[in-house]
Amino acid sequence: MGIIEFDALASTNTYAKENIDKLGHFDIVLAAVQTAGRGRRGRTWLSREGGLYFSVVLKPHKAQPAFTHAMALSVCDTLKAYGAPVYIKWPNDVLARGKKLCGILSEAVFENNFLKGIIIGAGINVAQNEVKTDKPAVTLKKLGIAADGKKLLNDILLLFGQNYNRLSEGGFSAIKAAYKANFPYLGKEISIDTGRGLITGSALDLDGEGRILVKTAGGVEAVSLGDMGF
Repeated sequence: MGIIEFDALASTNTYAKENIDKLGHFDIVLAAVQTAGRGRRGRTWLSREGGLYFSVVLKPHKAQPAFTHAMALSVCDTLKAYGAPVYIKWPNDVLARGKKLCGILSEAVFENNFLKGIIIGAGINVAQNEVKTDKPAVTLKKLGIAADGKKLLNDILLLFGQNYNRLSEGGFSAIKAAYKANFPYLGKEISIDTGRGLITGSALDLDGEGRILVKTAGGVEAVSLGDMGF
């Protein structure tokens, strides 16, 4: 594992994708500021100084559908150890007090149908005085928690390495119990924008691939991708 650090980048994910051939498995791209940070569906992630913005390069022998879940779990458990009242919003956000504290973006890099790597990017609001996004957001500083960015990164990566190994060996089922322990929406009414329509119903469970099982008026649906409302 190597860490490539920048004062500023357009996006750590973009850099990792563009340099995938030069980067090795578990290399980290870190930036103090992102000038064109991205979230899911092309959303802008405002990445001012004071946050923690990084991407992990993975070159797995076999792709798993739940690398995003593993990072969300790792961030959540790490921030809990720092005293933050955090939980996961399926599949890729970490919230505190109903506000977004961390967003995660996973991107696969293919060439001629060959998987060259998977990029897991994370943006965590650490010490900013304010965060302006399309959704309510909060920082560790606003929660009264002081954190050193480099130590926080190391702590997250340590847990992510462990969860990655569990996931690689046993699939999502190997981290499912830990993920569910951080996911307080089971048994509650939820809505998920799949990009093709809105699914509403009761969150029943997560399956062995990390899909959320939703009991709707028409039956149980297994949802693999989407934005869950909060």
